[in-house]
Amino acid sequence: MALRCSDAAGFLARLDRSIDKEAAVLSQLTVQMDHLAGYQNACEEASAELQQTADYADSLLHKGHKTAEASLADIATLVDDVMRLDEQLQGFLGVLESVSSISEQMSRIAVQTRLLGLNASIEAARGGEATKGFAVVAEEVRRLALDANESAARVSNQIQRLDTGARSLIDRVKANVTVADRVGGEIDQLRLTMTETAALVSQFRGRSADIGNRTVHSTQATQALHEALHEFARISNDNAALAGDASSRVGELEDWANDILDATAHSGVEITASQYIERAAAGCAEIMACIRTAIRRGELTEADVFDTDYVPIAGTDPVQYRTRFVDFADRHLRPMLDEQTARDATIFGCCLVDRNGFLPTHISLRSQPQRPGELDWNTEHARNRRFFLDNQTRRVMNREGDYFVCTYRQDLGDGHYRALRSVLVPMAIGDRRWGVYELGYLI
Repeated sequence: MALRCSDAAGFLARLDRSIDKEAAVLSQLTVQMDHLAGYQNACEEASAELQQTADYADSLLHKGHKTAEASLADIATLVDDVMRLDEQLQGFLGVLESVSSISEQMSRIAVQTRLLGLNASIEAARGGEATKGFAVVAEEVRRLALDANESAARVSNQIQRLDTGARSLIDRVKANVTVADRVGGEIDQLRLTMTETAALVSQFRGRSADIGNRTVHSTQATQALHEALHEFARISNDNAALAGDASSRVGELEDWANDILDATAHSGVEITASQYIERAAAGCAEIMACIRTAIRRGELTEADVFDTDYVPIAGTDPVQYRTRFVDFADRHLRPMLDEQTARDATIFGCCLVDRNGFLPTHISLRSQPQRPGELDWNTEHARNRRFFLDNQTRRVMNREGDYFVCTYRQDLGDGHYRALRSVLVPMAIGDRRWGVYELGYLI
């Protein structure tokens, strides 16, 4: 019954550790879920702002599109006016050419009139007094011809300047017409671009609305998951508390069963453990005799035996430690433990455990050199120079008696265990309790 209690207690202890680990993971998960819920709320707010921005951008674009269309229409009209202005200036240039031709004709008429006046003056001079009046008229005609010639020259000069200016203006207008023609094409392209942009903004607005709707549904689902996860965490924590309570109760049952087992062993009734009790008492006596002899000879001091300055051994995994008692125990006590273990095939192993749960040495099978990177192998085969203080051994350390019989769970690492029967015999140097001698057996 005690062995089954130990086995059940070990199982519950392992289950309790597993639940504790799961509860810790679940706790981290709930924290992450809280963060996720916060992120989801922020995403929903951002989505709402995005939708508002899309609506505002859509309204601005439509308003700007109308304004741009009106402006582009005005620019197109201006381009048409510039192109018509080129035609009008071409007509004006034709008029200037006609006026210039008329001015040239007036200049020629003035020259001919002046010659006519000169000829009339000559003829009047030949006629004497009879043509004197005609001479006056001829002089006036000549003077009028000179005035007409000067006027025609001034008109020709002004027409020439006007023609030069008009031609320069026409050249600039032609250049502007070229630009206007290119601008007309760009305006058409700009209209197309604005239309495409408006379509994209409308599509963006539609997608923003779709994202907003999906975000709302996602937030609702996240909130539901958030609530369910917190409820699951609450239930898991309750279960962890129940598992811990169950483990504690089975641990108490294990203690009671071991007390009954130990009381039965001390009742004088012959039981299965009796032969192991005798062997454990004899083995402990041999070990203590060896230690006392070494102290008496000066090979070892009592302070060395009780040394608790545990120095970690670098590179070991699980970590092993050294004390001043370790080397002596390996040289002199380990062979004795090997020999005591070999006396019976049912003996699992004999070892020494100080009050802190430290094993300075072990049987050779459990004291092998560690293998780098092989934690599981090291845990099983390199159990010397390590700490193992299970609940039953801890109870025995604080009790008085000649021996104790119990079942316990041998720690195999990573929550694994092995249920064993043990006989623990107290070890003392003088009046000081050092620890216990342990004989473990399997039947």
